Amino acid sequence: MTFPDYIVLGCYFVLLVVIGVYCMRRIKHQEDFFMGGRGFGKLLQTFAAFGAGTGSNDPIQTARNSYTGGVSGMWSVMYWLFVTPFYWITGVWYRRMRHMTLGDWYVERYESKPLGAAYSIFGVTFFMIYGSMFFTAIAKTAAPMITGGDGVPIETIGPFELNQVLIPVIGVIVVLYGIAGGLTAAYFTDLI
Repeated sequence: MTFPDYIVLGCYFVLLVVIGVYCMRRIKHQEDFFMGGRGFGKLLQTFAAFGAGTGSNDPIQTARNSYTGGVSGMWSVMYWLFVTPFYWITGVWYRRMRHMTLGDWYVERYESKPLGAAYSIFGVTFFMIYGSMFFTAIAKTAAPMITGGDGVPIETIGPFELNQVLIPVIGVIVVLYGIAGGLTAAYFTDLI
């Protein structure tokens, strides 16, 4: 990475901190944290739905599968198109159902606290695995780009490999950002 790359990356991180602090100051109640005060407009909801249904690996995966399997390879990513209408419906439905989480909804709808607890355990487990995969991918992508003053990639920091340092650092940043700004911060990040 060159000096301008570090400048752009630094500006991006400063912008994220500003968004996190801005959103943190707007949080007054539990509903503000979990549901953004139920006040997201069309712009934020559009980009949140788009962010939930796409990823930076989609173009690469489509190109690879189309190259190896022909035109039908595009459906490895394009099948999500059939789910897109549900993003628009569930976003509004979820906002209006007057519950903080789906676990709360399960408890009321099915009159079963164990079902709500099972949903919570599943959610925590799923996102620990999901998050660890992404933190690992980010660290493996970022590690070769981090160079010393001589332009040679840094491989270790003290007794640790660079990946072993990056994964916890990335995890702490993501957790602090989520705790500080809640759902509103995530929606603004999707917008940017």
